[in-house]
Amino acid sequence: MDVSVTQFRAHCLELIRQVEAGGEEVQISRIGVPPADHPP
Repeated sequence: MDVSVTQFRAHCLELIRQVEAGGEEVQISRIGVPPADHPP
């Protein structure tokens, strides 16, 4: 799942719970470039 930094800030806890529940990887991007990658 690709998420912008702005979306991550607004929905941080919800995204973390989705990763914990489903094991889906979240990639946080800034201006289309992923500075961080958070695997489950």
